[in-house]
Amino acid sequence: MEENMWKNIFENEILDQGINNVWSFCVDENLRVQMGYLQYKQYTYGSFQCSSCKRWWNSAQVHIMFLIRSEPTSRRGTVKMKIYRQRCRRCNTSIFQKPEISRENIKRVISNLVSKIQSMVYGRRNTNPPLMPENYSADVDGPHEKKHCEACQMQVCPWNTEHGEKTKVDNHQPLASTRIQQQTKKISSYTNVLHRPTAAVHQSSDIESAIILIVLLIVLGLMLILGFSKQ
Repeated sequence: MEENMWKNIFENEILDQGINNVWSFCVDENLRVQMGYLQYKQYTYGSFQCSSCKRWWNSAQVHIMFLIRSEPTSRRGTVKMKIYRQRCRRCNTSIFQKPEISRENIKRVISNLVSKIQSMVYGRRNTNPPLMPENYSADVDGPHEKKHCEACQMQVCPWNTEHGEKTKVDNHQPLASTRIQQQTKKISSYTNVLHRPTAAVHQSSDIESAIILIVLLIVLGLMLILGFSKQ
């Protein structure tokens, strides 16, 4: 039933955003990155329940992957989706559990997906920022250690959580900023190095000019003295 909800919301959003081509949508639990498909990842808010101890937990990092493929000749497109699961950290024998995602957050994820299709497939610029998931609880302790995250196990999760600490590694903006700062420092250091020889050359040139002037004055003075002595 949940898959039908995703499909229905996707089909409605395709119509709402004015895409005339026929697009199909399916959930693939065994989804892997494939050649010929565009890749798009999102995160949303969801809840999990352990099938062993019945414990509930919330996570603001429910990882979702979409593979998108367009067939221009047939005016069709395909979207495959996988929602990655999490495992209870309190149970040694727990299995990966599927999240429960609200209808509102499904709509937001699908809206972002179709907007991405607009830009990636049809080249239509979207000036609206992606919709953020709606969090229903401040109590977010969803396990994201590597051994409890299916996406980490499959090496597609951009979070590194050694020792139980979350460290986002796909934050391109801070990384880009850091790289720019590093490059700026390098350029500054290179500039300083280049300026130093230039300044030295100017200083050396000034000294040589002064020496030549002094020598000329001495020679001129000697010539004057010799001239007066002959007279």
